[in-house]
Amino acid sequence: MMIRLSYGSGIVLGLWRGKTLAHPTTLYVMVGERCVSNCIFCAQRRSAPDSHYLSRVLWPPVAVEDFLEALPSGDFSRICLQVLHYSDMVEDVIHLASEIRKRVSLPITANIVPVQWEDMVKMRDAGVTSLGIAIDAATPAIFCKVKGAGAGNDFTWEEHWNALKRALDVFGEAATHFIVGLGERDVDLRDCFARALKMGAYVGLFRHTPVGALRGENVTPGRYHAVQLMLYLLKMKCGDMRFHSGMLVRLLVPENLREDVERGVPFLTPGCPGCNRPFYTERPGGHLYNLPCLPEGRVGKSILNLMEGEGIQVEWV
Repeated sequence: MMIRLSYGSGIVLGLWRGKTLAHPTTLYVMVGERCVSNCIFCAQRRSAPDSHYLSRVLWPPVAVEDFLEALPSGDFSRICLQVLHYSDMVEDVIHLASEIRKRVSLPITANIVPVQWEDMVKMRDAGVTSLGIAIDAATPAIFCKVKGAGAGNDFTWEEHWNALKRALDVFGEAATHFIVGLGERDVDLRDCFARALKMGAYVGLFRHTPVGALRGENVTPGRYHAVQLMLYLLKMKCGDMRFHSGMLVRLLVPENLREDVERGVPFLTPGCPGCNRPFYTERPGGHLYNLPCLPEGRVGKSILNLMEGEGIQVEWV
């Protein structure tokens, strides 16, 4: 079995030397050597050159034995297995999870392509505590283009939603995520967020990073943060939003949330508890689309100014 660790995870474990500008609160492990799928936004797709990257993050290989030996020394709140699509993926996840469970009691999330009920049960019994089923695209047509038949894969939109439901039934906890910048409208994202949250899933959010074959669109900070705030309101089951031609133009935010919004809470990395994905889609020193932690001051106020500068109004109600 081949595994790789995100660069920051390896630093925290002491497997290599370096500096982290933001401490990763989740230990990120990539499982597998080569993906047989061809999602065109992904650096690990089968038609891509061999890559040690996923999005902007470097994932150096590490011996499983070295990883397991270092594991108890890490300061993490969750382990996230990024599982490539290949024939032995379920067996490898079962083996790795059982070895991890002998050493630490942290929650283990396996991000994996849709698998059947029986395989989910086997992974659960081995120590996996939740699954991530990445839907990525916010409409069936975009899904088909970037992740389904249009990309040379057998995946379907409803298959992924059904697998997310199975994961919730088996584990009681599951996650999905969506990518902003694949050609969707904001109203499409809203509908997907609402569907996933109603099911009881955690919802993660990424800005499209042009590292795959798809260039995508230039997602401005103002639009991305407006989508984050929309997701936050849906999670909180409050507020409202207005659209023009499917795009956000106004967000109605309850006054009692002003303090948290101005501190930046809605703009923290969304996803599983304990996941902060430092610099996954950002360059260090550049604009932070997902805050890995709350900085001092009222960063949310400057983010609201960015949104309003792009014509997206925030109204306190």
